[in-house]
Amino acid sequence: MFRVVMIAGMLAATAAAADDGAAAWRRCAACHLADGKGIPGA
Repeated sequence: MFRVVMIAGMLAATAAAADDGAAAWRRCAACHLADGKGIPGA
């Protein structure tokens, strides 16, 4: 039972981290652009 709870917690944490990564990308992509080269001076 302990393993099941621990695995469920790990999966939930992974899903939350993925959401945070998507939010960070949306925030940063405006200046860094999709190719990662970015806007000069940004």
